[in-house]
Formats: sequence, C-alpha cells, structure tokens
Amino acid sequence: MTDTNWNPWRMTTISLLLVGSTAMVTTIVLEYRSEENNSNQIRTATFSSSSVWKVSTPSRKNVDACKSYAVQQSSSKSREFGKDSNYQAAYRSCMREMGY
Repeated sequence: MTDTNWNPWRMTTISLLLVGSTAMVTTIVLEYRSEENNSNQIRTATFSSSSVWKVSTPSRKNVDACKSYAVQQSSSKSREFGKDSNYQAAYRSCMREMGY
C-alpha cells in the first residue's frame, strides 16, 4: 500500500492555488463578456435614431429673454409670476423653442 502523507501546509497551498486560479478564470471570462456587451451596446447606440435629447442648462441670457417674453405674454401684471398659468405657459414655450 502507498503511504499517504497528509501535510496540512501542502493541502492549504493546493487549495489556495485552486481558488486563485478559479477566481482568475472567472475574472477573465466576465471581462471578456462585458467587453462584448459594451461593443454591442455601442453598435446599437450608433445605429439608433439620431434624435437624441441633448441635456444642457440654458444660459442666463436665454432665461432672461424667456422671462421678459413671458411677462409680455402674460395678462397678469402682478409680481407673482410663479402662480400665473399664462406666464408659465409662455415661459415654457419660449424655452422649448430655444431647445431646452
């Protein structure tokens, strides 16, 4: 019969090597798959519709111009513009026309 010598340090080393190699293979496979998914997403984004909404903030000049336009269009001469629906509608339409 063979003499089996169960050295705990040898078994620990073999176990750690096995766990490390499994983690390395898993990382490589997942990285490959994520790159593949990203390239597919980039392709679909490239071929998607060209009307993409541009998210930006309006400049102070555009805001002031729309505010003055809304005051002109508003029937109310009160200073509570936030509560006047005509003012709000005119301001929103002006901002939409400017692309915001």
